[in-house]
Amino acid sequence: LGCFFAEHGDLTRAQARPFHLRLWVDAQAQLESDWSVKRWIATVKACFGWAVKMGVIERHPFLGVSQSGGKRGRPLTDAEFQALMREATDGRLKRFVLFLRLTGCRPGEAAGARWADLDLERGVIVLAEHKTARKTGEARTIYLPAVALRLLAWIRVNDCGETIFMNAWGRPWSNGALSQRLAGIRERAGLPKDAKWYGARHKLATDAILRGVDLATLAEILGHKGTRTTSHYIHLAGRTGHVRGAVEKALGH
Repeated sequence: LGCFFAEHGDLTRAQARPFHLRLWVDAQAQLESDWSVKRWIATVKACFGWAVKMGVIERHPFLGVSQSGGKRGRPLTDAEFQALMREATDGRLKRFVLFLRLTGCRPGEAAGARWADLDLERGVIVLAEHKTARKTGEARTIYLPAVALRLLAWIRVNDCGETIFMNAWGRPWSNGALSQRLAGIRERAGLPKDAKWYGARHKLATDAILRGVDLATLAEILGHKGTRTTSHYIHLAGRTGHVRGAVEKALGH
């Protein structure tokens, strides 16, 4: 919003047109994916949508601007994950990437997690503020396997701050910093552009499908409200045979 208003903040409501938003977002060279463009457009539109809903303005000036999300992300391969770990020369970044792989949480969830959110007795991190909080109205629970608990124990003793994962300046990782680091790692390791941090989450999900974890449990692990989104990982895993097998079982064959 700050970037948008820095460029178009002098427009009156009557002057604002959809093309102002469209041309502005198309000029943002740092937006590499359709998903990022979609998110930026949605952020600006939400502000004006709220103003219409509250009766502050009568017309939404950017209502017609939209962006498709593009192709869904894919899981990292084992070789790609090893390359990310090898080329992430900063130990703090290595620990961040490993945590993504171990828990399947979203990068933003890991970056925002604080020690106050950690419940050691239950072996979970509970986030009141997270990506889907406004949609679900529920806290996000990140389930911690034993190796993740050991990782957190080491960090707490050796590199502890307010947030669990910090950069070299003792601050939480930002989306911009993570994107910049990933771009450098991909260049050094010769990885394709679709090798992304989110791929660690996709990797855990597809591995879970291949190992027989049911969709309801996997949805809980990933923080999905239901199994509709989670079912996508059946196709990412390339294994629909076990679903057909379930049909055979239901028929008693």
